[in-house]
Amino acid sequence: MQPAGSANLITNRNLRLLIIGQLISAIGDHFYLLAMPWLALQLTRSALVASTVLAAASVPRALLLLVGGVATDRYSARLTLIVANGLLAVVMAGLGATTLAQFTPLWFLYALALVAGVADAFAYPAVNSLLPGIVQSDDLETGNIFLQGTFMVSGVVGPALAGLLISLFGSSAAEQSSLIGIGLAFLIDSATYVIGIALFWQMQVAAPKANPDESIISSLGYVFDEIKADPRFRYLFLMILALGLLLTGSITVGLPVLAVARLPGGAAVLGFLTAAYGAGMLGGMAGLKFVPKPPAAISGLVVLAVFAVFPVGLMVLGVTALTPLAITTLLTMGAANGYVTIYVLSWLQRKTPVHMLGRIMGVVMFAIIGLAPVSQIVIGYLLDLDIEKTFVGAGALVLLLLLATATRREMWSLD
Repeated sequence: MQPAGSANLITNRNLRLLIIGQLISAIGDHFYLLAMPWLALQLTRSALVASTVLAAASVPRALLLLVGGVATDRYSARLTLIVANGLLAVVMAGLGATTLAQFTPLWFLYALALVAGVADAFAYPAVNSLLPGIVQSDDLETGNIFLQGTFMVSGVVGPALAGLLISLFGSSAAEQSSLIGIGLAFLIDSATYVIGIALFWQMQVAAPKANPDESIISSLGYVFDEIKADPRFRYLFLMILALGLLLTGSITVGLPVLAVARLPGGAAVLGFLTAAYGAGMLGGMAGLKFVPKPPAAISGLVVLAVFAVFPVGLMVLGVTALTPLAITTLLTMGAANGYVTIYVLSWLQRKTPVHMLGRIMGVVMFAIIGLAPVSQIVIGYLLDLDIEKTFVGAGALVLLLLLATATRREMWSLD
């Protein structure tokens, strides 16, 4: 096994294999995310079916993220990631073959979406647990910028490539041709997972393992004991929960609502809003590498102050009808979120005992990803009642939480 090295993609082979493999796999994810609802629309012409087919994956993903963290600690992050990618490769190959053969009953789509959700529940904790064994502690921020950047880049490249592929074979007059493009998209997605497996297989990473005789309940109990033992863990997880419950839905559901109900320009404005937020995220992540680190004695206060930009931005979005102000606000919010995401993720990876990394990452992913559907439903319901009060209220609640956290002296430093 190779020892942890610098966060240099040229000299650190393990890091290079991880980043390239994850980038390719993440691009494939977006082929699925575009092709699956498009297939459902081709078959049923129902937006409800298209949305619920994708949502079907979120149920096992949310329920099993903590179990995925246990598996990561028990069997190693690398092995768990390889197995999860293998399962996804099989699912996507099955979807591609059956779509090309025009055997696409709805029950089959829902079944494979559920299996894909199971695989995701194991892949997410695993991929976020690998870095501490690959890069040195002082380089975790840079390593996380590379790793989280793959998700941002794939979100731009993947949908564009998938859309071009499907459009090459599709037309409004030829449903069979459209199915060919969709089937090929699924097969390409399967191939990206196979390539990812080939790259992850070559990684040489030490794998400290948890006690294999522990039950899942006991394994998770030790993690929650670890969280309760350190007040900084507790308050950071409260922040992450607030992000998952109040802020996720405000962005994913709130922005389309704003574009339709308040800001002139329709879909074009929604594109600008989403792009501004994504650009801000990338800028905030990169900024962590180039701006000076906050003084150790007040590092926690600095993180809380930067994070406060996000809820304040929500409150601004709730009251403005000016498109330039909304775009500028989202650019700033994205930058704050990107900075805090990398800082907190790196701190957790550095602070967590190595044999608990998978479970800690499982808890983090559950708070962010697992609670996203709940956030979207709740925020969507509230937006139907009152757009302004929903944005201002969500922002105010998170801001109050941050102010209360800032009064705790143990949170002033994240040294």
